Amino acid sequence: MKKIILSSVITLGILATSIGSISALADGIDAYGNSSDTSFDYNFAPGLGSTRYTASRVKYDATSAYMKLQSRTKKQNYTASVVDSNNKNFSQTWFVEVKTIGTEYFIPNNAYEDQGYGVKVRIKAHTGDLFGFGASGVWSPDSV
Repeated sequence: MKKIILSSVITLGILATSIGSISALADGIDAYGNSSDTSFDYNFAPGLGSTRYTASRVKYDATSAYMKLQSRTKKQNYTASVVDSNNKNFSQTWFVEVKTIGTEYFIPNNAYEDQGYGVKVRIKAHTGDLFGFGASGVWSPDSV
């Protein structure tokens, strides 16, 4: 009788773990974190500088954030950094210059170290271009 109960408990544990894994995969979270691509579209306004943000997403590990520039309306660079969902910097901030279409950029950050598993982050982009331009591509809060 004890063997049947133990076997049932183990089976239920395995089933519960499997369902949790399937649910995470359906949410775009793979075994390595939240690394599925989400589109971004920045429209930098003309002026003395312009800042734009991606939508916020949940971060699950200590890896760099990922960004890939896929198009822009003119050959102009911008800097990218990782901030929290309230647009605040973490304890350390790294800036990456995004300049080449098709290049993958990995942006270091302390989001996971500062606020832990499940912290919401976004990518802050800034340019000093006086005339404005558009840039688009994909990003993810966790990279592999």
